[in-house]
Amino acid sequence: MKYALFIAEKPSESEDTKSWDSFVAFAKDSIEKDQRQTTVPVLLNEGTYLFDLKNGLHSLAILVGHAQRNHISSRTLFFDQYPLWVYDKA
Repeated sequence: MKYALFIAEKPSESEDTKSWDSFVAFAKDSIEKDQRQTTVPVLLNEGTYLFDLKNGLHSLAILVGHAQRNHISSRTLFFDQYPLWVYDKA
């Protein structure tokens, strides 16, 4: 697998959004500071990232772990090639 799409589910308005705000801030900070990456994951939407796995799984694993610790549901999809439906603003 060459790419991974990470999707964190934002809690509904009736649920505690403090953990979501914490997760989003942590994700932004941890991804920007990860020195192991040669390319920055594409932010598709708040809580949704496309990772190029040539950098390894380190940043993805950090996000998955942080989502679990904050009781935020998440999904990860793996792709053999860059998804053609992704609009990359860069």
